[in-house]
Amino acid sequence: MAWLFDQISSLGSSRGLNSPPATAQFCRIQANGQAVRFRLDGGVPTATVGERLTAGGDVLELNDLGDMLNFRAIEEASGATLACHFQLSRV
Repeated sequence: MAWLFDQISSLGSSRGLNSPPATAQFCRIQANGQAVRFRLDGGVPTATVGERLTAGGDVLELNDLGDMLNFRAIEEASGATLACHFQLSRV
């Protein structure tokens, strides 16, 4: 298996992952700097609505490409980033 790292910043408005690879089988997401709110149903989270991912602690694990594509996040306060690792299948 191979891994791909991506960092997402500019979370002042709701956004998804940066084009998850079609071969992604698994994704680990950790918030840094500030907590974020996220949704997996494709809906738009706000700074007070959605599941909470605390900075530097919680790790969200997604093992479905559909969930990766539907993931949306927004920062609760300015300064949040997301560190994402994608596990890729070998083709």
